Amino acid sequence: MKSQLNNYIKIFKILTSKQKRTCLGLVIMMFIGAVMETAGIGLLYPLISIIGNPESINKVGKYQFIKKILFSFGVNNHIRFIVFSSLLLLFFYIIKNVFLVYLNKKLINFSLNNQKDYTIRLYEYYLRKPYLFHTKTNYSTISRNVSAGGDYIFMVILNYTLNIITELITLLVIWSFLLVVDWLIALVIS
Repeated sequence: MKSQLNNYIKIFKILTSKQKRTCLGLVIMMFIGAVMETAGIGLLYPLISIIGNPESINKVGKYQFIKKILFSFGVNNHIRFIVFSSLLLLFFYIIKNVFLVYLNKKLINFSLNNQKDYTIRLYEYYLRKPYLFHTKTNYSTISRNVSAGGDYIFMVILNYTLNIITELITLLVIWSFLLVVDWLIALVIS
C-alpha cells in the first residue's frame, strides 16, 4: 500500500504545472459527471410519480410559471404531461451521456498526451547524458525506459487511477443523494 502511494506521488511529481492544472480540471469535470449521474437516477422517481398519478398535472399547476410553460407546449392533460416529462428526461439523458463521452475522451487524451510528453522528456534526458553514461548503461534498458515507461505510467497507472476516482466520486455523490432522500436506506446500503 505504501509503495503504491509512493508511485502515485512520483507520477504527480513528473507532471508539469500545466498538466496538474489539467488534472484538477478533469477532477472537477468528474464531479459534474457524478452529479449528472445522480440527477439521472433522481429524476426517475418524479417521472414514475407522474405516470402513477393522474392528478399530477394539477399539482404542478399550483406554480403559475410552470403552468404557463406547460400550456405553451400544449401540455394540458395527463397523457401529454407524461410524454412531455419523458421527453425532458430523455433530453437530459442525452446531454448527460454526451458529457460523459466527452469526459472519457478528455481522460484518454490527457493520458496519451502526457505519455507522449513524458517519453519526449525522458528521451531528451538520455540524450543530454555524457558519453561515459551511455558506455556503462545497457542500450536495451534505455530503450525500454523510453518506449515502455510512459506507456506504463500514463496508460496503466494514471488512466486506471482517474477511472477509479471517477467511480468513487460518482459513488459518493449518489450516496450523499440517498442520505438526503432517506438517511436510513443510505446507512443500510453503506
